[in-house]
Order: sequence, then structure tokens, then C-alpha cells
Amino acid sequence: MSTPSDRGPAARRWCVPPALLREPHETLEGAHVLDEVPGELGLVLWESLRDVLLWAEAGEGQRAGLFQDGAAPVRFERIRDARPEVGVELALTTVAALVADPAAAIPALLATVCAEVARWAEERGCGTTALSYAQAAALACPDDPDPAVEVGRMALRQGRLQRAESWLRRGVGVARRGQGWAAYTRAYLALGELLRARGRAEDARRHLLKSVRAARRFGVPEVRGDAWHLLFLLARDGGEHAQAERMAGLAVRAYGRGHPRLPVLLLDLARLWVARDEFTRAVPVLKRVAERQGEPRDNAGALALLARAAAGAGDRPTFEEAWSRAWSVIRHLEDPLVPPSALVDLSRAAAMLGDWDRMEQAVRRREPATPASRPRRDATPETHP
Repeated sequence: MSTPSDRGPAARRWCVPPALLREPHETLEGAHVLDEVPGELGLVLWESLRDVLLWAEAGEGQRAGLFQDGAAPVRFERIRDARPEVGVELALTTVAALVADPAAAIPALLATVCAEVARWAEERGCGTTALSYAQAAALACPDDPDPAVEVGRMALRQGRLQRAESWLRRGVGVARRGQGWAAYTRAYLALGELLRARGRAEDARRHLLKSVRAARRFGVPEVRGDAWHLLFLLARDGGEHAQAERMAGLAVRAYGRGHPRLPVLLLDLARLWVARDEFTRAVPVLKRVAERQGEPRDNAGALALLARAAAGAGDRPTFEEAWSRAWSVIRHLEDPLVPPSALVDLSRAAAMLGDWDRMEQAVRRREPATPASRPRRDATPETHP
């Protein structure tokens, strides 16, 4: 009888590893929904989640009669009493129909409505509820790699790296088995990001290059820009500056004009140049980024870095305008939303040009509980971060 090693790589191609469904401290399945979503709506969401999970766990021939007779009308009434938003109401009503006739439920439809609830919950900061419903979507449609990869990406956004990796590797296996190559490339992209977060640079690089090759081979162009962007960050963080610039150029070409991620890439590239004191290269790129209106937090970061680059380049007018615009944004942000790097950049920019009042202003905003003493006029600018 042959062993897995006898069968070689072809046997591993079809392997679909299991994924983590909950954290070690989670006891009652889905109980966190009741904590994150109060009131009647939380109770309905919890019951609906458990219904989908029970249905997904049962085999196809075991679903008829899975729920008690008369359970569906009670659920419909509870949904009406909870008064959810329209999209959530439609999703919960679909799950209630599952309770009425579980044998007739359509897996793809269940996955779609669970994914809708997951998006709704994530937008409202109910992260664990969102993750649970995303997992329910993946379990309802286990042969579709897209929901599994989305669970992994969501867990990665939440910093749940172990759970994220388990779902992403499952997504790779399901995608290979069903030849879902778009999901396959996204899974390897997310695995590269995850491994970078764990400090495993070489493993991250290998997964990202695999994502690039698969995206090229299977015609998934939207993945290539993000993969080259992450490869740029890996090279930059490793001090491989020439390699980093080459990766950035590949990312720019892959993104193309008008891509929403392009300003983020340009900002990262400009920060590399500023760190290397190549201020004149950074200024025009940062001006381009600063022209784009985005979230106030992002605008503050771009303008602050532009002020620092302009100060280093000796461009006083650009420094004045960028510093003032950045401060105008920052003064209207609550402290947790102010990027610390923006305040560092503003204080360094002011110090470069000997603008001690502005430097003190930025330092005080960085450390509101500690009064900043005014620096001596003969102090070395770069000693004041």
C-alpha cells in the first residue's frame, strides 16, 4: 500500500487542512454575539448563527427535520421585533427560511447572506461577530474557496494570526481542488502579509512571489500590485534599498493610474527617500499624494511627511503650507486618531528649519501630559525628534 510520501507532491495538491473555529477561551458557541450586539437583535443574530452552523455540520441526508416544527414562525416574529437594518433583515429572514425547510436550503445563498451579516458587523466594530458569520459562510459552502479566504483575511485584519493562517491554508487547499485560481492568489498574498507580520521575511517573500506568479499565470491582475507593494516593504525593512525601489516600480505599473492603493505605495516610497535624506526626490511625490483627499488621518500623515521633506530640501514655502495644512487636520482629530508618525515628522520638520515654536507645538501634542521645555536656540535640530 502506498504512503503519502510514495504518492509525492500530487497527493498534497488535494489536501484541505482544517481551520480553527474559535479561540481557546470561547466556551459557549457564538456567545460573543450577545456581548457585541445588545438587545433583541443580538439574540436573533446568535440564534441564526447557531442554526447555520448546525445545518452546515449535518450531512446532506441528515438535514430534513433538523429543527423543531413551528420554530420558523417564532423566528420571523423575533426578527420583526428586533427591527434590524434592511440588509440584515433580509439575511436573517433567509436563515429563518432555512429553519422552516432545512433540506431545501441552497448553500451558496446561505453563504451570501452570512457574508452580508459579517460585513455589517465588521463595519460597526463587532469584530468577533463578523468573524463568526464569515466562518458560517465558509462552512455553509465548503467547496467554495472565496469564503474561506475571506475568513482568513478578516482574521488577519483583526490580528488573530493563528486563526487567519489556518483559514488561508484551507483556502489554498480548496482553491487547488476546485481550480479557483483567483482565491488561490489572494490566499497566498494574505499569507505573505501574515508571515511579514510575524517577522518571517523569507517565508513571506516566498509566498508573495508565488502569489505574483499565480496571478500572472491565471490572469488575476488585481493581486499583483498588492504583492509587489508588500515585497517592496520587505526589501525596505531589510535595508535592500535598490531592490525596494525596483519592487515599488513594479507595483506602480501593476496598480496603474487611479488605483486606490497607489497613494499608499507612493507614501511608503517617499518615506524611504526621506529616511535616506533624499528629500528632493520625495517632495514632488508627496505633493501628488497630498492633493488626494482621503481620510483625515491619512491626509495628516502625508502632509506631515511633505513638510519634513520640504524642510530637508530647503523649500520653505512648501514647508509652511504643508505644516499648516497638516496641523489644521490634526487639531480637529481626537488623540487616538492622530498618527504618531505625523507628529514626529512635524516636529523634525520644524527643527530642521529652526522653527522652535512649531516644534514645541508638535512635541506638546505628542506628549500632552508632559510640558515640553523650549529648546535652546543653538541646539542641533535633529536631536529633537
